[in-house]
Amino acid sequence: MKAQASRLASGKFLLVLVILAACFALLTLTPTFWARGQVNRFMRDLARVWTVETLLPNQEACAPIQPRLASRMAAALSRANNHDPNMLLHQGQLACVQGDLVRAARAWQQAADRTPPPPVENLFAAIASFAHREIIDTAYRKGIGTYGYNRGNRSEKADKLSLAVDWYEFSFAYDPSGKTAGKLAVLYGKLGRDVSAEDVWMRLQTAFTSDSPEYWWAVGQIAEQQKDWEAAARAYHQAATSATDATGYKYLLREGLMWLRARAFEKSAAAYQQAIARAPKKVDGYLGMGHVYRYQKQYQKAFPWYEKAIEVAPNHYAAYYYLGTMAREQGDYTTALRWFDQALARNAADALTYYQKALTLDALGRREEAITALEEAIRRSKTPRPEWQSLLARWRSYPEASSDPQEFWRLGQEAEQAQAWNKAADHYKLAAELAHPQDAYPYLLRWAMMLERIGETKQARDIYLRLTQEFPEESKPYELLGSIARREGELESARQWFLRAIQAAEDEEAYWPLVSLGAIARDEGAYAQALQYFQQAQSIRDDEPTLYFYWATVLDAQGDRQAARAMLEQAISLTANPSQAWLDLLARWETYPTLELDPEHWAKEARTAETNQELERALSLYEKAASLAQGVDAYPYLLRIGSLRIRLRDYEGAEEAYRQALALNDGSMDPYIGLGESYRYRGEDAEAEAWYRKALALAPDHWRPLHHLGIVLYKQGRYEEALQALNTSLAQHPANAWGEYFRALSLWELDKRDAAIASLERAITFHTNPPESWQELLAQWKQAAQ
Repeated sequence: MKAQASRLASGKFLLVLVILAACFALLTLTPTFWARGQVNRFMRDLARVWTVETLLPNQEACAPIQPRLASRMAAALSRANNHDPNMLLHQGQLACVQGDLVRAARAWQQAADRTPPPPVENLFAAIASFAHREIIDTAYRKGIGTYGYNRGNRSEKADKLSLAVDWYEFSFAYDPSGKTAGKLAVLYGKLGRDVSAEDVWMRLQTAFTSDSPEYWWAVGQIAEQQKDWEAAARAYHQAATSATDATGYKYLLREGLMWLRARAFEKSAAAYQQAIARAPKKVDGYLGMGHVYRYQKQYQKAFPWYEKAIEVAPNHYAAYYYLGTMAREQGDYTTALRWFDQALARNAADALTYYQKALTLDALGRREEAITALEEAIRRSKTPRPEWQSLLARWRSYPEASSDPQEFWRLGQEAEQAQAWNKAADHYKLAAELAHPQDAYPYLLRWAMMLERIGETKQARDIYLRLTQEFPEESKPYELLGSIARREGELESARQWFLRAIQAAEDEEAYWPLVSLGAIARDEGAYAQALQYFQQAQSIRDDEPTLYFYWATVLDAQGDRQAARAMLEQAISLTANPSQAWLDLLARWETYPTLELDPEHWAKEARTAETNQELERALSLYEKAASLAQGVDAYPYLLRIGSLRIRLRDYEGAEEAYRQALALNDGSMDPYIGLGESYRYRGEDAEAEAWYRKALALAPDHWRPLHHLGIVLYKQGRYEEALQALNTSLAQHPANAWGEYFRALSLWELDKRDAAIASLERAITFHTNPPESWQELLAQWKQAAQ
């Protein structure tokens, strides 16, 4: 009994101990359970408001929620007190939903400073810091960069491009890479922001050192933006040199493409060969080698490389596509069609292959099928090219290829390239006749332009006039009518046509009419008005050299030669192959830095005086020009002085001027002829003959020395010799009235009367204002011959 009582007492004691332990545990753990419950309540409410948009990598991160809900969440988190193991994370989240980004960032940063840093706190701290364009140092940089890139990619696919840029920038800040830079470069262009692709690549370059392939990739991309293909190729070669075989393959492919664009085919082939050596089981290197030879139209050498690409990747469509384009380029449309069908069998979604197939079918005369293929190309393309839509509309308008004006347009362009203007005109005429009236404008315009080229100006003008009636909204016909009027000296008519062209013009179409109006004003001496037109033209287009040349001549006419030189230098700098006349003009302006010192300025006034028959004034001005000219520059002015002195019957003064000219240039016939003239007019025919023969020795095939020699031989009574010289001269220059006159005189003296009469009649026909003595002589000869 005693033992049993002892056992009962012991059991009761243990029960009490258990109860006491349970009470103690309950007292101890209740706050923890309570805290966890409060955290769960907090997390439940957080899940209701914490969306994918709550944290964004921009200044709008942590937008505030309803204050009532935020207060309830704050109370729950407060009740959790110090029993929340993720207190800093949750405090940051609470601050975020309350709209306090700074406090949220501080909490998450404090949590992220622990070792090892928790990934979630790290991510939130990074996003909150980046919202203020700050970057935190974290061991999870690469992971954060990947997270940002993936969020950016999702935003881009959802067409939220601005949000995608923010996430890509966030990714780029923590883990800069060529892949992310490429995304940013494209998106900034699409959004039209004031950030160029070149700026993005420069940022990538500065993120790496020169021993990194990413550094050289950025350098290459910058060079590509500048269209410096050779520099880009060299940069990608550097990238490949510093990369592993796997990543180097990409850089070598890009190097090959750049050399291909630069048409450095040997270097391109070398790059593609290296790419193949690094990755012989990948297809792109073989395709690149095919391109090298296809671009050079060495189709036989290209073919095996595309075949090798098919052998390496038989299900890859690209090689079939390029074989099709190569066959089409050679005019083998049946083979091309077969290759395109094989390409589409492997990639039925490729719009470009459908487009090429459509062109091939049309070349085979199967326009109906071509229309179907082109419709499919447009349907498959995310952004169909405008020219595809235009082509489809034209094919639908002309369902038969043989009646398509565009085919004759193509033939006309080929004839133009061969400078076969008549043939081009015929093709454009046919195109205009086949086209629907509303579509005929470009064909009629080009037909008229070809007619101008072959001298059929009247017919061209008639077509331009027709175009102004049928297509009054088009500016080009008015402009071309103005150009014809200007060439023919009808300046007022030209001005009116150019003004009408400007009224009808859109954007750049007004440029040439404005330049032409400025040129007319310049020629009329209205320099201020000319400059106004040139300034308007420059506001439309500032990279065309002719404008600056005209502008320079106006500035020079106003006496500002320094500004004129600068403007002419601008014109020359914009010209790949500047004319020698522009270069000579610039050299003269540099030689004569002011207008008053330029002999050509005075010579221009002299020419005007000469035209007005003010011979004495013209002579004085030419003499001033000659006195200002340096060295050989005086030569043309001395020739004019000699000619004017002969006209003024100062033969000795003429001889002096011609001898000075001869001293400057003894390789030209002109001073010798001039000296001959000065002696002939003094009656010294033998001396004149000697000078003419010296001129003939310098220019035996030129008509002028023979002409003057024939006259002086006639004067000496040597009619047979005179006739021989004049016949040779007139064979080279048949419309010479004075030559025909002296030939007629020589023939009459040789008793060849019929031939003499015929020659004198031609002389009278050729002369714009034949002397009355010629008519009287002709009447006498005809009477004597009866």
